[in-house]
Amino acid sequence: MGARRAVPYVHKHPQTGHLNYRRRIPASLRPFIPHAPSEFVRTLAAHSIATPGALERFKAADHEYETIIAKARRASVTGISSPYDTLAPALITFLAEYYFAFELARDEEGRWGRPLLKVPYTKLRCG
Repeated sequence: MGARRAVPYVHKHPQTGHLNYRRRIPASLRPFIPHAPSEFVRTLAAHSIATPGALERFKAADHEYETIIAKARRASVTGISSPYDTLAPALITFLAEYYFAFELARDEEGRWGRPLLKVPYTKLRCG
């Protein structure tokens, strides 16, 4: 019986001992990914998953892989291989409102001479 992995897709590099996140990319999706890689690899820059920050890097690598695969699947279905999202009416409305709010805040800052509360773009939700 082989040893079970505690964390899936994590392999120890044979020379450095660092942990790597490794996942195969399906052959049917490779043409829709730039440079058509056969495998997705990211280092976790740690010798153990218990090392501070290693689990966060694992989650980030897993999210990056899932995002790449989702875009490739969408491109394989639609036939459009583009790094950009299509501009749906809801996205256009969101972008216009965000820009309008940004310009109002910039105008307010110019009038009063003090910076206002900054809201990161990633904290806002569309739709």
